[in-house]
Amino acid sequence: MSCAQATAEALYLDAQQRLIALVVLDIAAGQITSISATVNPDKLAHLGPVGDLTSLPGRRDELRRCCHLAPCGEHVPARFGGTSMGTLTPHLVTRDPAVAAAWYGEVLGATEEGRITLPGGHVLSVDLRFGDSRLAIGDEFPDLGIVSPLTLGGTYGALHLAVADAAAVWQKALEAGAKVFEPLHEAFWGDYTGQFIDPFGHRWAIDQHLRDVSPGEVARLAAEAFGEGSG
Repeated sequence: MSCAQATAEALYLDAQQRLIALVVLDIAAGQITSISATVNPDKLAHLGPVGDLTSLPGRRDELRRCCHLAPCGEHVPARFGGTSMGTLTPHLVTRDPAVAAAWYGEVLGATEEGRITLPGGHVLSVDLRFGDSRLAIGDEFPDLGIVSPLTLGGTYGALHLAVADAAAVWQKALEAGAKVFEPLHEAFWGDYTGQFIDPFGHRWAIDQHLRDVSPGEVARLAAEAFGEGSG
């Protein structure tokens, strides 16, 4: 969505005036385009609950003054559920975020740092930390077009997780219901790696670094591996 498009933001606050969600509405199309929460709740408390998207166009300027903390395109630290995030944080959609969060903690070593549960029971976000990285997971919202790989019937992306013992993590994942996508093997770029599909439909690559390989050598070996050698 470009900065020039006509949009309005609905701020959903809980009883303690803490931010639950920021809903972005395309005024011209009358459609919700995204749900997020990337602003400081302290800057929003005076607005109170919104709850009715039909009132948004008249409050657009007021809401934008509060929500646009930086010019479009400028990177600023984001906050979701009170947790500070990096410049880029993946958000995975799952059918049962609570179960998924427990699985990622038990199998992949993630630690939970925050959770936002909506009044109806849907989980908007569970914030997880993997080492020096963060990942958010949340519920499906089919009416908004937000669905998981299990609903779509597959996934086109993968998350790479660096580990100290790939074989141990791999075994634990398979015992916990993961399905092999690519068996563990020693890759030409110097990692012991393999990929699996977790019980929630997401694909993970487990990477244990074995040796350093120069960029030039990686490029040469990649060309050979994919049949594009110079001959």
